[in-house]
Amino acid sequence: MRLSVFVRINFDVETKIAAPVTINMRMPDGSLMPVASLDEPLIDEARRTREKGNPVAGMIAKLQMSGPIPGLPGRMQAEVTIGDQTYIAGTLKFEIDPSLAPIPATNVLPPPS
Repeated sequence: MRLSVFVRINFDVETKIAAPVTINMRMPDGSLMPVASLDEPLIDEARRTREKGNPVAGMIAKLQMSGPIPGLPGRMQAEVTIGDQTYIAGTLKFEIDPSLAPIPATNVLPPPS
């Protein structure tokens, strides 16, 4: 299994953004997985689009996960924290298809001795 998460943050170039901007994944078991921390120099770099006449700046963070995801099944969400505010950038709910669940063993013979 592979999961990719792409977060794009756009803001007015005149807006003061409190650094750092952090992006985390809240896993189905409730734990937080850090994705990115966007610091003041990166925010200032994004803001320089004003020099090209752009009214909006943008920053991108990407996460790729492969293999088992901790705490499945359940809900996973991308959270962006700017200053003391946390925003939900997206959610994904994982469910197990009952037809794919392991079949319990019945009438199993003991191993030969």
